[in-house]
Amino acid sequence: MSTLVTTAEFVAEYRRLRACGLPVVISGQRRLTVIIGGELRAFIMPERWADQTREVLGRYGIGAPMFWQPGRRVAVLAGRHHEADDSFEINALLRLTDSVLVAPGRVLTLPTPGDSSCGWEVPVRDTYRPSSWSVMAALRTCAEQERAR
Repeated sequence: MSTLVTTAEFVAEYRRLRACGLPVVISGQRRLTVIIGGELRAFIMPERWADQTREVLGRYGIGAPMFWQPGRRVAVLAGRHHEADDSFEINALLRLTDSVLVAPGRVLTLPTPGDSSCGWEVPVRDTYRPSSWSVMAALRTCAEQERAR
């Protein structure tokens, strides 16, 4: 953590995220984390793909919570991912865009007050998260647009 925050600020952010439906826990390093799985999934992608994906989703009135991480990467929070959606095509898309669908059971560190290594680009505001399918479809659209250039 790089800046000092009060316990009240830390607890307020914890409670805000819980009220938004995120199953947040506090790690031993005093960071806010979630375990991916069930109704919560996440994609991690390079900044440029995240920006384009946000733009495509926005055309359809769909917002997605996003936060930047070290290495110019962005995590996009999404809803349930159905294993039936897994296919060679999806895996090829993830490889093409250097993106990852975070596996169930993995811990994802969320932006935490006082930690300048990551921060909200599009903050969580409520319990809504777009479906994983919607995020993948938007990412596919971005890849197709880039290929057509």
